[in-house]
Amino acid sequence: MTFELRYLIKGEAMKTIKSWREIYDGQYHSVITDLSDLAGYTVNIILYVGNNGISENNSGLWIAPRIMR
Repeated sequence: MTFELRYLIKGEAMKTIKSWREIYDGQYHSVITDLSDLAGYTVNIILYVGNNGISENNSGLWIAPRIMR
């Protein structure tokens, strides 16, 4: 699975902040990303999961996503 953290500012193209791949290994992995470059903007945050072209037996989870100051 490919996970991406994206954002959209009205009138601009969608941009990817961070992208990473995960495989099922029985563990959950935390991701921490600095969003300070977006301070002062009104943005939509998009949590994306892609199956890399294989849809059978694939499930991607975002567990308790949050934005903190």
